[in-house]
Amino acid sequence: MKFRIATALPVLFVVTTAYGAVPTNLLTDPGFENISGNEPDIGSSPWATAGENENGSYVTGTDRFLNGAKSAKFTFYFDNGSIIQNLTNRIDSAQDYTASIWMLADEQSADANFNNPPELAIELYSSPTLGSGYTRAGTFSAGNLNSADDNWELFSGTVPASVLTSRDGEYIQIRFTKENPNSSHRMWIDDASLTTSIPVPNTFYVDTVSGNDTNDGVGTATASQGNLFA
Repeated sequence: MKFRIATALPVLFVVTTAYGAVPTNLLTDPGFENISGNEPDIGSSPWATAGENENGSYVTGTDRFLNGAKSAKFTFYFDNGSIIQNLTNRIDSAQDYTASIWMLADEQSADANFNNPPELAIELYSSPTLGSGYTRAGTFSAGNLNSADDNWELFSGTVPASVLTSRDGEYIQIRFTKENPNSSHRMWIDDASLTTSIPVPNTFYVDTVSGNDTNDGVGTATASQGNLFA
């Protein structure tokens, strides 16, 4: 943690912002343009499936898409499971990992038994071996649910470096998981992203004259007096 000390003398705080390059998307075919037919197949696409109970649960979505001409579609109301991608990238436990996905839910089922929310989880898996033995390393976000039918919404989350120490060097797998069987709506996903960033250290503000140790210290207006560090 980094500390900034404010004294009784006039102090000019200068904040500089570094503008770096746009983070690189680690995913191949993030728009699902290269999948075809039923069940994305690793033999013909970087995407595959896991955990589903029925062939055809996941298909190429050409009826709804955010960009391009395709999306990935969770077509069966009753089934659940994941659309996955195995990456040749390995986890760097000095980096935060952020994932996002656009999702749309529509075509509500007429069957009253299909009443679970159409929720999506974004999950990070890893394995010492490329292509097998993956276990969950973290969850970017879960319980993602559209606020309205037929509306693309962006969902995202971050798995911090602090929880990945034991996974350092393992191969990455990302999963977009339809969480609930018997869901009320069909679901489409598009324009996936997985990026890394270096964790930003916290800045703590201390004002030895006007500060107060009951303050949180996250800004100059709520600076601590510094006695906690005496």
